[in-house]
Amino acid sequence: MLRILSSLLFLIIVNGLYAKNPVKVEKKLNKLYNQNKIEKLEKKAVKLSSKNKSLDCSYYFLSKIELEKSDNISPKPHIDQWKHLHKSIKYSTKLTNDKYKNWQDTVANAINDYLNLWSNNENKHIESAKKEYKKYLSEISQAVNTSPTIVTDNKLPESTENKKSIREIIIETAEEQVGNKYKYGGELPETGFDCSGFVKYVYGKVGIELPHNSHMQSQLSGQTLTINEAIPGDLIFFGTKHSKGWRTQHAGIVYGFNNNGILVIHSSSRGVIIDGDNASWDSYWKKRILFVKRIPELSD
Repeated sequence: MLRILSSLLFLIIVNGLYAKNPVKVEKKLNKLYNQNKIEKLEKKAVKLSSKNKSLDCSYYFLSKIELEKSDNISPKPHIDQWKHLHKSIKYSTKLTNDKYKNWQDTVANAINDYLNLWSNNENKHIESAKKEYKKYLSEISQAVNTSPTIVTDNKLPESTENKKSIREIIIETAEEQVGNKYKYGGELPETGFDCSGFVKYVYGKVGIELPHNSHMQSQLSGQTLTINEAIPGDLIFFGTKHSKGWRTQHAGIVYGFNNNGILVIHSSSRGVIIDGDNASWDSYWKKRILFVKRIPELSD
């Protein structure tokens, strides 16, 4: 009887207090995540999502948990990985708040990495993943961030006023982070980076403050350029185009060029890497390049 009463009390609290305060709910769930109490977090998130289907933070943490489970090694990795990835997709597609758009892109990148890893294992799981991936990209591209253009007006430090030295510092700073892990929402070396957090950190080192959002970064005032016009240190954006404009899903920094084309340094699901001459780049990133952006501080 005491256990039943305790369960009822919990449900009353969830429905009466937390369900009315999403911010408070998210803080509590995030605390459990940071304490690595994953099993307890999962149970609470499941209960919350069943009682309040519009509570995005519960779906976010459930999607995050499943994505992390997909990284675990198992006897049949391509099968078990897909099982958890599929669940992560299911929860991710329920997210409606703009703040989770970057997470949806993280899930998309993880599916792409999975397909690249197991592309030689043609079976029903891989075929299912390919179909799900295409459908997922279509669904998350429907909602487009229409945030206003951001204009950076920060004064650059005196030691970086020369345009060439600014670009050199950007590239050197970016190179120093190669190998650092991917962390959703991360914008510091100590925590790891997501894509826009990495760009924000690197540009911040030369006194240029950028928003921590890849689509907002792509809307910065400045020159919109083609790949052939790019210079190391410029911003580069990836995503999908549509009749009303574009949906940015990823951001990086132009690193340089080789015989195969452009090289990009960015934080993907594999961490901070230099990309442009590998299977993942050719099969995924290359065809999703939107444009290069040169913000006023780096203009000639």
